[in-house]
Amino acid sequence: MKKIISNILMSVDCTNNDAVEYALNNSKIDKSIITSAKVVKRSVDARRGDINLVYAVEIEYLPVEKEKNEFTFGTKKLKGDIVIVGAGPAGLFCAYTLTKNGYKCVLAERGQSVYERVKSVDSFYKSGNLNINSNVQFGEGGAGTFSDGKLTTRVGDARSKIVLETFVENGAKEDILYAQKPHIGTDMLKDIVANMRKEIIKNGGVVLFDTTVSDVVIKNNQVYSVITNRGEIPAEKVILAIGHSARDTYSMLYKKGIAMEAKAFAMGYRIEHKREFIDYSQYGKYAGHKNLGSADYRLTYNGKDRSCFSFCMCPGGYVVAAASENGGITVNGMSENSRNGENSNSAIVAQITPNDYEGVLGGIELQRKYESLAYGATNSFVAPIQNTEDFINGKVSKKLNGVVPSYPLGYEFADLGKLMPAEAVKTLREGLKSFDRKIKNFTTCSVLTGVETRTSAPLRILRNELMESINVCGLMPIGEGAGYAGGIMSAAIDGIKAAERIMSVYDRN
Repeated sequence: MKKIISNILMSVDCTNNDAVEYALNNSKIDKSIITSAKVVKRSVDARRGDINLVYAVEIEYLPVEKEKNEFTFGTKKLKGDIVIVGAGPAGLFCAYTLTKNGYKCVLAERGQSVYERVKSVDSFYKSGNLNINSNVQFGEGGAGTFSDGKLTTRVGDARSKIVLETFVENGAKEDILYAQKPHIGTDMLKDIVANMRKEIIKNGGVVLFDTTVSDVVIKNNQVYSVITNRGEIPAEKVILAIGHSARDTYSMLYKKGIAMEAKAFAMGYRIEHKREFIDYSQYGKYAGHKNLGSADYRLTYNGKDRSCFSFCMCPGGYVVAAASENGGITVNGMSENSRNGENSNSAIVAQITPNDYEGVLGGIELQRKYESLAYGATNSFVAPIQNTEDFINGKVSKKLNGVVPSYPLGYEFADLGKLMPAEAVKTLREGLKSFDRKIKNFTTCSVLTGVETRTSAPLRILRNELMESINVCGLMPIGEGAGYAGGIMSAAIDGIKAAERIMSVYDRN
């Protein structure tokens, strides 16, 4: 049996063992029947001008009841392959779940394996020569591999535990099982992703890299096969885990009449501060304490017409060049596991709705427009930047204010106000002024790098309760690219759900 002791308030100097000991001494459970005790959650309470750690400890004790597996596998025979398009979190966890349970599948990824992908990204940073199929957006692990590796989600799904445990099984630190805001870091994610792929192959799956799907063959409203640069792959189920930047795939699906709709997303810039500045603003005299790590923040502003908010905050991280097309600049943020970089960064973005553009694919064209303008501001992949205070005042900066941008391909001063829709710029300026009231000197001690456009998919591929396209049987759009997730955790959960849906109908092939 299990019991969780929650809201254990400890000083900032305490350890996990101290919290466990406290729980054991105050649980009112006979110690002779306790079999184990572990921290299942740890958070930081920075309210009331003091810093404390808040723990939850799970105590397991006799008699232990085994959890019943109520999942029922299907009996229908598969006539063709299960083909998964895209090896980001959704596709990777879908393949991992299927093969772990005895199902064969083909995982096709347009980009390279993760270590080769790292080489291509490094080469781009040094030379400016972009590999359009293998970059920060495309390749094994998806866009999340070059991120902070955040494992938070607002999706209240029990599969979250499965995702975290799978990461630990494949090399992540166990603290992600109990941290309030777990993260892995891009340096560790690479190895974890590679380990998951090895497990998929060991369990009978096929993984194809440098394999771009150019068409989906449909016969009698049923998916029949996929066409790739390696040839045709027959398929009874095609899982579309394409990611939010697969613009050519979106276009192909739209032309084939696959049901989809425009959706809201967000665009803006990356803001960078000195890491020590953010740490002190959040933790005060406790900044730098070994039990706290680098601080984060979450800021929101609701304007008259649209909202502005911080997104994908990367403590002690770096701004990365996230372009997947030549002639356009888009940026993102990432952190390594240690989060000890000189700067901390976050996206500061404003809401973009279907009212801001025309047509289902109009959001993509809007993204492209401002990515192209950002590229044109420097006539290269060198990023346009502006001190935050100057951006608010509409003034082109002439010198840095002490924060050196971490963007890897260099930077030039520009008017970022011209590189976003006017309505969004207005809200961004209002929002930044609001954030400056919440974190003192937020705007005076920071620099903006443009532009951030790929916050989420600009459209949704419509699906039914069976997770299949509403007008094509066997076609299963999943994850962030299909418009049903927003980050590593929710995308991975969607991938597991898709695998479970298949397993509940079909017998092992």
